[in-house]
Amino acid sequence: MKTMILFFFGMLLICNACGDVDEEPPRTDSIARQYVIPQAKPLTAEEREFIKAKREEYNNAINNVE
Repeated sequence: MKTMILFFFGMLLICNACGDVDEEPPRTDSIARQYVIPQAKPLTAEEREFIKAKREEYNNAINNVE
């Protein structure tokens, strides 16, 4: 009896796994593809100094590896 139940479930799994598969979704031409790029804002003097300090720290760390 246990063998029959396992056989039945195995056949059920095999039959359900062999369905029609849609490999690619249908194409839609109605999608609008407009990307909005945010406007760049100028850096303040404090931000420029911070970036400059970080860049110098990075370059010094790379040069001191040898």
